[in-house]
Amino acid sequence: MPCVQGQVCAVVIHICTRVGEGNVMTRVGTSWQVLVGLPVEVSNVTYMTAWRGKLLVFGSSKFGEFHKVYAMDLKNNTWAKLDVPEEYSSHVQLGCCLEI
Repeated sequence: MPCVQGQVCAVVIHICTRVGEGNVMTRVGTSWQVLVGLPVEVSNVTYMTAWRGKLLVFGSSKFGEFHKVYAMDLKNNTWAKLDVPEEYSSHVQLGCCLEI
């Protein structure tokens, strides 16, 4: 739901950057601030999405390598590596999740 004038909105925006080894940044007011560094294994990010209170990041350390997946807990900004079988670790262009 979009914010309208006079409302307080709790919209949080995150981006990944390639500054140094890579960072997750968040928008604070009118500027961007580094929230946490990316794990080296996913410093070449191909896909990122919010899911169940976490930020999922798909990527590799270099072009052409198998992709890894990490989940960052948005409450304490800590990373956890998720196990991905090799047959599901190729390039990611799009993702979705349907929960019933």
